[in-house]
Amino acid sequence: MKRVKVKGPLSRYGTHPWIFSGNVLDADDAEKGDNVLVFNRRGKFMGSALYNPDSDIVLRFYSRKKEPLGYAEIKERLFIAREKRIKFKGFEEDAYRVVFGESDMLPGLIVDRYGRGFVLQFSSYGMYRRKKLIVDAIYDLFEPEFIYEKNIKHSAREEGIPEEKGLLFGELPEELIVKINNLSFFVDIEEGQKTGLFLDQKQNWLLMEPFAREKDVLELFSYQGGFTMHLLRGRAKRVYVVDSQKKALDILFKNLKLNGFKEKRLVPFNEDVFKFLDEFSSSQINFDLIIIDPPSFARSRKTREKGLKAYYNLVDMALKYLKSRGQIAVFSCSSYIKREDLLDVLKNVFDANGRTFRLIKEFTQDYDHPELLSFPESRYLNGFLMEEWL
Repeated sequence: MKRVKVKGPLSRYGTHPWIFSGNVLDADDAEKGDNVLVFNRRGKFMGSALYNPDSDIVLRFYSRKKEPLGYAEIKERLFIAREKRIKFKGFEEDAYRVVFGESDMLPGLIVDRYGRGFVLQFSSYGMYRRKKLIVDAIYDLFEPEFIYEKNIKHSAREEGIPEEKGLLFGELPEELIVKINNLSFFVDIEEGQKTGLFLDQKQNWLLMEPFAREKDVLELFSYQGGFTMHLLRGRAKRVYVVDSQKKALDILFKNLKLNGFKEKRLVPFNEDVFKFLDEFSSSQINFDLIIIDPPSFARSRKTREKGLKAYYNLVDMALKYLKSRGQIAVFSCSSYIKREDLLDVLKNVFDANGRTFRLIKEFTQDYDHPELLSFPESRYLNGFLMEEWL
């Protein structure tokens, strides 16, 4: 294994899994995607990492020992990741995240399971270069029906990974249906967002269910109905859903029928959410509960301020449809918008509208997206359910 030398004392880095380009002194003759041994200037060993000189994140640690990252190591990490998730739930779920990148010591690799199939996403070139080893390890451990690759993320482009999607093994079923929280969901692997479903919200869907009872609910950015199905099961009177993707709403209706819910309890709007909020006032309809779960408004540090402004405007526009003493839930899925950032935005919006809210419940990503304490970037999902007090 090649050696890479970095600036400064060990205390500068702690156990954070990334080292950025400005801190690398010498990379010997290591090539893009190699696994390398990392030392500081004084020769103290720091760990084994994947190397990419073309990325801002030059080094991604996968071990604090001197070891390669080959088939055996990948298979072992996949096995451990799976066992930890089964142990947490007590059984193997129908749909869950098997590998969450750095949190499972496979930096830049996502592995999601849907029934007997698996979807991969790469955000580090080192993992992308080991694609065949990963496919072989998944095949040997799980005996899957299919393995599908879906590299469409911004971070993949930054690593020099081609945007591509397609089968790596097996065949996609004509219809893929999974069970989540005892509800059935169609999964659109090829055209759906992320790897098909927003698996990070599974527990939050369930936590919101009891708050829907006998309420008129407005759900913004409904996608394929993760929250919707749980709200309907929670005996919401009526759920108004808004999403700009017609295909997502079509699948939402399929999920509605699949779970035996009556169509008259669902009121869909295939519109841009901001446009909907701007024009819906003429209806004079107000809601007991509003749920706001948008896509990421901040995909980089450069877009953070723009994202915070978008949240302010969105919540400000939605508040005029919330009944007095109603409840509102707001979610953010960007590691660049911290918990405190979102709380500040909400406080400022409420103050500007002269309305007082108390915090009822706080949310984060599900157990299968574990937060690595030395890696704050691994916590990216934050949410709050609030109720108007007076």
